[in-house]
Amino acid sequence: MKLKFNSLPFALRLALVVVMVAAFLCLAYFCFEGFLLDYINREEHHAVYMNESGYTKELGLATFEYENIQSVFGSPDHRDCIKRLDDPNVEIVTDDYPGFVAHYSASENYKKITRYYTYQISIKSDRYHWGWLKIGIGSPRLLVRIAYLFDSRISAKELAYSAEDYPDVDEGFYGEDWSRILFCYDENGIVESMAYQPPAFY
Repeated sequence: MKLKFNSLPFALRLALVVVMVAAFLCLAYFCFEGFLLDYINREEHHAVYMNESGYTKELGLATFEYENIQSVFGSPDHRDCIKRLDDPNVEIVTDDYPGFVAHYSASENYKKITRYYTYQISIKSDRYHWGWLKIGIGSPRLLVRIAYLFDSRISAKELAYSAEDYPDVDEGFYGEDWSRILFCYDENGIVESMAYQPPAFY
């Protein structure tokens, strides 16, 4: 067999090798597709620039849970509540504080107790800065990109999902456990607002 293979023209041998390698890769993908998808979508994704506790600590919080925000900051300056059109049992709650806005999804459980799930924290004050490069409102786009250089950038298609809750988003990066760190820039490329979307509802 080896002798016959060696007697074939070089172009044909090369084509056979390419086909065999392609067949092997297809077979390997078919066999391990589930493992690959689990790896890509795993919850244990680690951020390079900063983990989740870095974002909460800057705000003086232990977590982004509703109860923790209420205990630290108290009642908001202003609250908006809107019923979801697709599910009238769920309310979208927006609590406006001096330096940030907390966004929750609120619903009653079977005991008629309202549960709040944090889905976004929007920063609107330059008093908060994150990480050793002090990223926050007023930071230039270049500095943001240097800070998050080794974190996965959110594609334009995926960013469209974040834009539903953060309409003017220009750029975003994946943080700890696939959370999202989002930025809006002004015409000069300076951060004018930013938001943090947890990996899952709190």
